[in-house]
Amino acid sequence: MYSRIMVPLDGSPLAGQALPLAKMLAARCRAKVVLFQALAPISDARHAEALRSQAHVYLEEVRKDFAAAGIEAETELRVGAPATAILEFAESTGVDLMVMATHGRSGALRWIYGSVADKVLHSTRVPVLLIRVSEQPRPVEPITRIVVPLDGSALAEKALDPARQLAAAFDAEVVLLVVWQIPAIGFENVPISVLDEWEEAARADAERYVADVKNRLQAQGIRVQAKTQCGGAAESILETAESANAHLIVMSSHGRSGISRWVLGSVADRVLRSSAIPVLLIRLTQSAA
Repeated sequence: MYSRIMVPLDGSPLAGQALPLAKMLAARCRAKVVLFQALAPISDARHAEALRSQAHVYLEEVRKDFAAAGIEAETELRVGAPATAILEFAESTGVDLMVMATHGRSGALRWIYGSVADKVLHSTRVPVLLIRVSEQPRPVEPITRIVVPLDGSALAEKALDPARQLAAAFDAEVVLLVVWQIPAIGFENVPISVLDEWEEAARADAERYVADVKNRLQAQGIRVQAKTQCGGAAESILETAESANAHLIVMSSHGRSGISRWVLGSVADRVLRSSAIPVLLIRLTQSAA
């Protein structure tokens, strides 16, 4: 389970929307929290010192709020390119989870959006829990249901252990989802009867696979639902999360290398951009599979 949680901040209320979930996770996991802020270097020494002072005050206020909830927290203020500073700190100090805000389709933070978040997501080996911010944020609710998309690959299954640990910590149910598809392009001349056979075989394979994973998790004391669905991967993940009233999606992605059937690049990106609930992204390389 997570023991050192890093929360990158920029002093804005929108970035601060990551804090309630980080606090809840830290309490359940009995983890220490690092409240981190990076200030881009500027040449005006007086202005730079004012910004550092302002950041120190902000981080200390947040630290005191965590301490009042019984959570051990420390502050870290660095000067440098924000994405680089976040990555270097996370990789060098034993951080095992990052919790950070992201904008989804709209909104604007000072730095946490756009290129900074993108660089962090595509470069770090540390799991990242992303919260899509809103002008009217919803209250943080205890995690009672976790969706885990699978595609049959070893890379996708790397999401299972984090999901299992979180399910145990929150006494939550895991919803396993396997999405299967029949290619529509290039098979126009294939008889319908053959396509029906392929569809039935794909459905049966998905059901056998998800039932096996369900049994593995249940043997570890986790409550599990197993679902299969035909359709687009990202759309099916989002639909399942909504219909299941889930509080979290846990999924794997490839990082810089590695191959799974669909839990890569565009699917993870589309889920991150569109999900109304937090997404825990486990980025892996092929060597980790």
